[in-house]
Amino acid sequence: MCTECCEDDFESLPLPKAWSKTVRHAVLNVIGLVRVAMMAGREFLIQNGNVPEAHVHRLETEVALLREELRIIGTRMARIAPQRRPQYSAIERMAIMELRAMRGWSNAETARRFFVTDDTIRSWLRRADDEDSLLQLATPVNRFPDFIRHAVQQIKQFCPSLGKVKIAEMLARAGIHIGKSTVGRILDEKPAKTPDPSPCKETGKSSRIVSKYPNHTWHADTTAVPISGGFWTSWLPNALRQQWPVCWWQLNVVDHFSRRAMGFAVFMTRPTSEKVTAAIDEIIE
Repeated sequence: MCTECCEDDFESLPLPKAWSKTVRHAVLNVIGLVRVAMMAGREFLIQNGNVPEAHVHRLETEVALLREELRIIGTRMARIAPQRRPQYSAIERMAIMELRAMRGWSNAETARRFFVTDDTIRSWLRRADDEDSLLQLATPVNRFPDFIRHAVQQIKQFCPSLGKVKIAEMLARAGIHIGKSTVGRILDEKPAKTPDPSPCKETGKSSRIVSKYPNHTWHADTTAVPISGGFWTSWLPNALRQQWPVCWWQLNVVDHFSRRAMGFAVFMTRPTSEKVTAAIDEIIE
């Protein structure tokens, strides 16, 4: 009965003229009022001594807002082709791998959450300990104490509720025996700040080639075409020189807009810039 009355009241509410033109601002104002009401409700709980419930309510709201924030950012990133997305730095890749280990994600799940491919994650793991590793810690870990310090700080970051005793016990299960006082001293230290990424040296102009109509932009490329035996022959001098009879050189010209082959030219030896220019002039004519 109450529900029917409320529905009747909604139907009988008078609406201003052209209300649909301001509906977006109305939605924003309603959400703003909801935020004020939620803050007032948490303040009421705190004043009545129910601090834990108010804290849980704040954390639940924060989690929901962060999920929506990540969804919006992820939707924008998903519209960018994988080859054109900004690359992660070596420190960011290491942070992703640490989060993967803490979450227990598979390669596919990690790739989905960070908008990379499965092969990219496998490549990071395969080259983790190589000299040209794709992973790097925020601070150099060249000694064992540095490794212990980094491990303790990461455990505290991922599990804020753990104290120094629990962290020492977890490390002991992993074969690392340190005292709780040592863990406490490490936790009191300020963690090293992640260095800011180096500013991009580009001028900000895109290097993409854009063609708006046919014959706006042409591509020209020279390619060495080997004979059936490849670049190798039984006589050594001719095997070292990329020219006839080992191979010939071909110039291909393609229209960037229509992808149409505009022409080609064949050379017995590697063409000079003058020969390429002359061949392109003939194609234009």
